[in-house]
Amino acid sequence: MGLSFGCGVGGTTDDLRVCVAHAKAAEAAGLDSVGYGDTQVIYRDFVSVLTGVALETSRIDMGPTVTNPLTRSPVVLANAMATIDEVSGGRAYTAIGLGASATANAGMDRAKPSQLAQAVHTYRSAFRDAPGPKSKTAPDTSVISIKWARREPPVVVHASGPLGRRVAAEHGDALLVRLGDADWSELPDLFAQTRQMHAEGPRAELPFKIWVFAPMALGEVDPASALAGIISARAKTLKPETCPAELIDAVRAYHEEYDYKYHASVAEPRNLELMDRLGLTPYMNGRFSLSGAREKLLEQFASLERAGADRLLLSGVDDIGAFKPLIHAYRLGVQ
Repeated sequence: MGLSFGCGVGGTTDDLRVCVAHAKAAEAAGLDSVGYGDTQVIYRDFVSVLTGVALETSRIDMGPTVTNPLTRSPVVLANAMATIDEVSGGRAYTAIGLGASATANAGMDRAKPSQLAQAVHTYRSAFRDAPGPKSKTAPDTSVISIKWARREPPVVVHASGPLGRRVAAEHGDALLVRLGDADWSELPDLFAQTRQMHAEGPRAELPFKIWVFAPMALGEVDPASALAGIISARAKTLKPETCPAELIDAVRAYHEEYDYKYHASVAEPRNLELMDRLGLTPYMNGRFSLSGAREKLLEQFASLERAGADRLLLSGVDDIGAFKPLIHAYRLGVQ
Protein backbone atom coordinates (compact mmCIF):
# COMPACT_ATOMS: atom_id res chain seq x y z
CA MET A 1 0.00 0.00 0.00
CA GLY A 2 2.89 2.38 0.66
CA LEU A 3 3.12 5.39 2.91
CA SER A 4 -0.12 7.16 3.86
CA PHE A 5 -0.42 10.77 5.01
CA GLY A 6 -2.36 12.70 7.60
CA CYS A 7 -2.18 16.21 9.03
CA GLY A 8 -3.30 18.39 11.89
CA VAL A 9 -6.34 20.58 11.25
CA GLY A 10 -5.98 23.46 13.66
CA GLY A 11 -3.74 25.41 16.00
CA THR A 12 -4.32 27.27 19.21
CA THR A 13 -5.90 30.27 17.47
CA ASP A 14 -8.27 28.33 15.18
CA ASP A 15 -11.93 27.98 16.08
CA LEU A 16 -14.10 24.98 15.23
CA ARG A 17 -15.23 26.30 11.86
CA VAL A 18 -11.64 26.96 10.77
CA CYS A 19 -10.62 23.45 11.83
CA VAL A 20 -13.46 21.92 9.83
CA ALA A 21 -12.47 23.97 6.79
CA HIS A 22 -8.89 22.72 7.16
CA ALA A 23 -10.14 19.14 7.33
CA LYS A 24 -12.15 19.59 4.13
CA ALA A 25 -9.04 21.03 2.46
CA ALA A 26 -7.00 18.05 3.66
CA GLU A 27 -9.51 15.63 2.17
CA ALA A 28 -9.48 17.56 -1.11
CA ALA A 29 -5.67 17.44 -1.09
CA GLY A 30 -5.75 13.64 -1.00
CA LEU A 31 -4.64 13.09 2.59
CA ASP A 32 -5.76 9.96 4.41
CA SER A 33 -6.40 11.28 7.93
CA VAL A 34 -6.59 14.33 10.14
CA GLY A 35 -5.92 14.87 13.82
CA TYR A 36 -6.60 17.52 16.43
CA GLY A 37 -4.87 18.12 19.77
CA ASP A 38 -6.41 17.37 23.15
CA THR A 39 -5.18 20.04 25.54
CA GLN A 40 -8.01 21.71 27.43
CA VAL A 41 -7.96 25.53 27.61
CA ILE A 42 -5.24 25.75 24.92
CA TYR A 43 -7.17 23.97 22.15
CA ARG A 44 -10.89 23.73 21.51
CA ASP A 45 -12.56 20.53 22.65
CA PHE A 46 -11.43 17.75 20.32
CA VAL A 47 -14.74 15.86 20.50
CA SER A 48 -16.63 18.91 19.26
CA VAL A 49 -14.08 19.63 16.54
CA LEU A 50 -13.96 16.06 15.23
CA THR A 51 -17.75 15.78 15.25
CA GLY A 52 -17.82 18.82 12.98
CA VAL A 53 -15.13 17.24 10.81
CA ALA A 54 -17.09 13.99 10.61
CA LEU A 55 -20.21 15.79 9.41
CA GLU A 56 -18.39 17.75 6.70
CA THR A 57 -16.09 15.08 5.22
CA SER A 58 -16.68 11.70 3.62
CA ARG A 59 -13.38 9.82 3.34
CA ILE A 60 -10.61 10.79 5.76
CA ASP A 61 -9.96 9.14 9.13
CA MET A 62 -9.91 11.35 12.23
CA GLY A 63 -8.83 11.26 15.85
CA PRO A 64 -7.24 13.13 18.77
CA THR A 65 -3.49 13.67 18.51
CA VAL A 66 -3.19 12.80 21.27
CA THR A 67 -5.44 12.25 24.28
CA ASN A 68 -4.48 10.69 27.63
CA PRO A 69 -6.04 8.44 30.31
CA LEU A 70 -6.05 11.01 33.13
CA THR A 71 -7.98 14.04 31.86
CA ARG A 72 -10.13 11.67 29.75
CA SER A 73 -11.64 8.69 31.56
CA PRO A 74 -11.15 5.62 29.31
CA VAL A 75 -14.86 4.74 29.38
CA VAL A 76 -15.97 8.32 28.69
CA LEU A 77 -13.35 8.47 25.93
CA ALA A 78 -14.67 5.23 24.45
CA ASN A 79 -18.19 6.66 24.36
CA ALA A 80 -16.99 9.86 22.68
CA MET A 81 -14.99 7.95 20.08
CA ALA A 82 -17.90 5.58 19.41
CA THR A 83 -20.05 8.64 18.73
CA ILE A 84 -17.50 10.19 16.35
CA ASP A 85 -17.09 6.82 14.66
CA GLU A 86 -20.86 6.52 14.22
CA VAL A 87 -21.23 10.05 12.82
CA SER A 88 -18.28 9.60 10.44
CA GLY A 89 -19.40 6.21 9.17
CA GLY A 90 -16.51 4.27 10.74
CA ARG A 91 -13.62 6.67 10.25
CA ALA A 92 -12.43 7.37 13.82
CA TYR A 93 -9.17 6.39 15.48
CA THR A 94 -8.05 6.99 19.07
CA ALA A 95 -4.47 8.17 19.60
CA ILE A 96 -3.57 8.09 23.29
CA GLY A 97 -0.40 8.61 25.32
CA LEU A 98 0.85 9.36 28.81
CA GLY A 99 -0.14 13.04 28.74
CA ALA A 100 1.95 16.20 28.61
CA SER A 101 0.40 19.65 28.24
CA ALA A 102 -3.12 18.42 29.09
CA THR A 103 -2.05 16.84 32.37
CA ALA A 104 0.27 19.75 33.22
CA ASN A 105 -2.54 22.27 32.67
CA ALA A 106 -4.73 20.23 35.02
CA GLY A 107 -2.06 20.14 37.74
CA MET A 108 -1.42 16.42 37.21
CA ASP A 109 1.64 14.28 36.66
CA ARG A 110 1.77 12.26 33.46
CA ALA A 111 0.38 8.72 33.52
CA LYS A 112 2.70 5.78 33.98
CA PRO A 113 3.00 3.17 31.22
CA SER A 114 1.15 0.66 33.42
CA GLN A 115 -1.74 3.14 33.76
CA LEU A 116 -1.78 3.63 30.00
CA ALA A 117 -1.94 -0.13 29.43
CA GLN A 118 -4.82 -0.46 31.90
CA ALA A 119 -6.63 2.47 30.28
CA VAL A 120 -6.41 0.88 26.83
CA HIS A 121 -7.73 -2.39 28.26
CA THR A 122 -10.65 -0.53 29.85
CA TYR A 123 -11.32 1.35 26.61
CA ARG A 124 -11.39 -1.90 24.64
CA SER A 125 -13.65 -3.55 27.22
CA ALA A 126 -16.29 -0.92 26.49
CA PHE A 127 -16.34 -2.22 22.88
CA ARG A 128 -16.43 -5.93 23.66
CA ASP A 129 -19.82 -6.40 21.97
CA ALA A 130 -18.98 -4.27 18.93
CA PRO A 131 -18.45 -5.97 15.54
CA GLY A 132 -14.89 -6.66 14.44
CA PRO A 133 -11.81 -8.69 15.42
CA LYS A 134 -10.76 -8.91 19.05
CA SER A 135 -7.54 -9.82 20.85
CA LYS A 136 -7.18 -12.88 23.06
CA THR A 137 -7.12 -10.71 26.19
CA ALA A 138 -10.28 -11.16 28.28
CA PRO A 139 -12.28 -7.91 28.57
CA ASP A 140 -13.17 -6.31 31.89
CA THR A 141 -16.84 -7.22 32.24
CA SER A 142 -17.33 -4.70 35.05
CA VAL A 143 -17.18 -2.03 32.34
CA ILE A 144 -20.55 -1.46 30.70
CA SER A 145 -20.48 -2.32 27.01
CA ILE A 146 -21.46 0.30 24.40
CA LYS A 147 -24.21 -1.72 22.73
CA TRP A 148 -24.74 0.70 19.86
CA ALA A 149 -21.08 1.00 18.83
CA ARG A 150 -20.65 0.08 15.17
CA ARG A 151 -17.05 -1.08 15.75
CA GLU A 152 -14.05 -0.49 18.02
CA PRO A 153 -12.07 2.52 16.73
CA PRO A 154 -8.40 1.50 16.44
CA VAL A 155 -6.02 2.54 19.21
CA VAL A 156 -2.82 4.34 18.27
CA VAL A 157 -0.47 4.47 21.27
CA HIS A 158 1.92 7.40 21.41
CA ALA A 159 5.19 6.45 23.09
CA SER A 160 8.81 7.54 23.11
CA GLY A 161 10.42 5.19 25.64
CA PRO A 162 10.79 1.40 25.66
CA LEU A 163 8.03 0.80 28.23
CA GLY A 164 5.58 2.89 26.23
CA ARG A 165 6.50 1.11 23.01
CA ARG A 166 5.76 -2.21 24.70
CA VAL A 167 2.32 -0.91 25.67
CA ALA A 168 1.77 0.03 22.02
CA ALA A 169 2.98 -3.36 20.76
CA GLU A 170 0.94 -5.43 23.20
CA HIS A 171 -2.22 -3.32 23.53
CA GLY A 172 -2.42 -1.04 20.50
CA ASP A 173 -3.17 -1.21 16.81
CA ALA A 174 -0.36 1.18 16.00
CA LEU A 175 2.62 2.96 17.54
CA LEU A 176 2.87 6.74 17.14
CA VAL A 177 6.34 8.21 17.54
CA ARG A 178 7.30 11.83 17.14
CA LEU A 179 10.04 12.85 14.77
CA GLY A 180 13.05 13.68 16.89
CA ASP A 181 12.30 11.38 19.82
CA ALA A 182 15.03 9.14 18.39
CA ASP A 183 17.80 9.71 15.90
CA TRP A 184 16.86 8.83 12.31
CA SER A 185 19.55 6.16 12.24
CA GLU A 186 17.85 4.39 15.17
CA LEU A 187 14.37 4.27 13.60
CA PRO A 188 14.68 1.03 11.55
CA ASP A 189 15.74 -0.98 14.61
CA LEU A 190 13.21 0.76 16.87
CA PHE A 191 10.35 0.00 14.49
CA ALA A 192 11.50 -3.58 13.89
CA GLN A 193 11.77 -4.24 17.64
CA THR A 194 8.26 -2.89 18.22
CA ARG A 195 6.82 -5.06 15.45
CA GLN A 196 8.55 -8.09 16.98
CA MET A 197 7.04 -7.32 20.39
CA HIS A 198 3.63 -7.13 18.72
CA ALA A 199 4.21 -10.47 16.98
CA GLU A 200 4.89 -12.06 20.38
CA GLY A 201 1.95 -10.41 22.18
CA PRO A 202 -1.77 -11.09 22.67
CA ARG A 203 -2.74 -9.15 19.52
CA ALA A 204 -0.26 -10.91 17.23
CA GLU A 205 -2.97 -12.02 14.79
CA LEU A 206 -4.16 -8.44 14.26
CA PRO A 207 -2.53 -5.82 12.01
CA PHE A 208 -0.04 -3.36 13.51
CA LYS A 209 1.16 -0.06 12.04
CA ILE A 210 3.84 2.53 12.70
CA TRP A 211 2.84 6.21 12.60
CA VAL A 212 5.26 9.14 12.72
CA PHE A 213 4.20 12.62 13.82
CA ALA A 214 6.27 14.90 11.61
CA PRO A 215 5.90 18.70 11.62
CA MET A 216 6.75 19.99 8.14
CA ALA A 217 7.70 23.19 6.35
CA LEU A 218 7.94 23.76 2.63
CA GLY A 219 11.20 25.68 2.78
CA GLU A 220 12.75 26.96 6.01
CA VAL A 221 10.84 27.16 9.29
CA ASP A 222 9.08 30.52 9.57
CA PRO A 223 9.42 31.80 13.17
CA ALA A 224 5.90 33.25 12.93
CA SER A 225 4.28 30.02 11.68
CA ALA A 226 2.26 27.42 13.55
CA LEU A 227 5.15 25.02 12.96
CA ALA A 228 7.43 27.15 15.14
CA GLY A 229 4.93 26.79 17.99
CA ILE A 230 4.79 23.03 17.52
CA ILE A 231 8.58 22.79 17.65
CA SER A 232 8.69 24.89 20.83
CA ALA A 233 6.23 22.46 22.44
CA ARG A 234 8.25 19.44 21.28
CA ALA A 235 11.43 20.89 22.74
CA LYS A 236 9.79 20.82 26.18
CA THR A 237 9.48 17.02 26.06
CA LEU A 238 13.02 16.32 24.83
CA LYS A 239 15.27 14.53 27.30
CA PRO A 240 18.38 16.70 27.80
CA GLU A 241 20.73 13.70 27.77
CA THR A 242 19.74 12.90 24.19
CA CYS A 243 21.06 16.28 23.02
CA PRO A 244 24.63 17.29 22.11
CA ALA A 245 26.70 17.86 25.25
CA GLU A 246 27.08 21.58 24.61
CA LEU A 247 23.28 22.05 24.62
CA ILE A 248 22.30 19.98 27.67
CA ASP A 249 22.38 22.89 30.14
CA ALA A 250 20.37 25.08 27.77
CA VAL A 251 17.75 22.35 27.30
CA ARG A 252 17.43 21.94 31.06
CA ALA A 253 16.97 25.69 31.45
CA TYR A 254 14.29 25.60 28.75
CA HIS A 255 12.42 22.87 30.64
CA GLU A 256 12.55 24.86 33.88
CA GLU A 257 11.34 28.13 32.37
CA TYR A 258 8.80 26.76 29.86
CA ASP A 259 5.28 28.07 30.49
CA TYR A 260 2.39 25.73 29.58
CA LYS A 261 0.00 28.69 29.46
CA TYR A 262 1.63 29.49 26.12
CA HIS A 263 2.02 25.90 24.94
CA ALA A 264 2.60 25.76 21.16
CA SER A 265 1.56 29.42 20.88
CA VAL A 266 2.87 31.78 18.23
CA ALA A 267 0.44 34.58 19.07
CA GLU A 268 2.00 34.73 22.56
CA PRO A 269 5.56 33.62 21.74
CA ARG A 270 7.10 33.54 25.21
CA ASN A 271 8.35 29.98 24.84
CA LEU A 272 9.60 30.68 21.32
CA GLU A 273 11.52 33.69 22.60
CA LEU A 274 12.93 31.59 25.45
CA MET A 275 14.10 28.90 23.02
CA ASP A 276 15.75 31.56 20.86
CA ARG A 277 17.39 33.30 23.82
CA LEU A 278 18.93 30.00 24.92
CA GLY A 279 20.33 29.42 21.43
CA LEU A 280 18.25 26.29 20.84
CA THR A 281 16.13 27.30 17.84
CA PRO A 282 18.35 26.00 14.99
CA TYR A 283 18.89 22.64 16.69
CA MET A 284 15.22 22.14 17.60
CA ASN A 285 14.05 23.12 14.12
CA GLY A 286 16.35 20.55 12.55
CA ARG A 287 15.51 17.79 15.01
CA PHE A 288 11.74 18.10 15.11
CA SER A 289 10.64 19.01 11.60
CA LEU A 290 10.81 17.96 8.00
CA SER A 291 11.82 21.11 6.15
CA GLY A 292 13.47 22.26 2.98
CA ALA A 293 12.89 22.24 -0.75
CA ARG A 294 10.56 19.76 -2.43
CA GLU A 295 13.32 17.28 -3.38
CA LYS A 296 14.64 17.17 0.18
CA LEU A 297 11.16 16.58 1.59
CA LEU A 298 10.49 13.76 -0.86
CA GLU A 299 13.71 12.06 0.17
CA GLN A 300 12.80 12.48 3.85
CA PHE A 301 9.43 10.82 3.18
CA ALA A 302 11.20 7.93 1.42
CA SER A 303 13.72 7.57 4.26
CA LEU A 304 10.95 7.25 6.84
CA GLU A 305 9.11 4.71 4.70
CA ARG A 306 12.30 2.66 4.31
CA ALA A 307 12.69 2.76 8.10
CA GLY A 308 9.28 1.10 8.41
CA ALA A 309 6.79 3.94 8.82
CA ASP A 310 3.28 3.33 7.50
CA ARG A 311 1.80 6.81 8.02
CA LEU A 312 3.14 10.33 8.45
CA LEU A 313 1.05 12.81 10.42
CA LEU A 314 2.26 16.10 8.98
CA SER A 315 1.59 19.39 10.70
CA GLY A 316 2.57 23.01 10.65
CA VAL A 317 1.78 23.88 7.02
CA ASP A 318 -0.56 26.87 6.95
CA ASP A 319 -1.71 26.15 3.39
CA ILE A 320 -2.98 22.56 3.44
CA GLY A 321 -3.47 22.69 -0.31
CA ALA A 322 0.32 22.81 -0.57
CA PHE A 323 0.36 19.14 0.49
CA LYS A 324 -1.38 18.02 -2.68
CA PRO A 325 1.39 18.37 -5.30
CA LEU A 326 4.00 17.14 -2.85
CA ILE A 327 2.12 13.98 -1.90
CA HIS A 328 1.08 13.39 -5.51
CA ALA A 329 4.72 13.61 -6.57
CA TYR A 330 5.78 11.18 -3.84
CA ARG A 331 3.10 8.64 -4.71
CA LEU A 332 4.04 8.79 -8.38
CA GLY A 333 7.68 8.36 -7.50
CA VAL A 334 7.22 5.23 -5.40
CA GLN A 335 4.82 3.41 -7.75
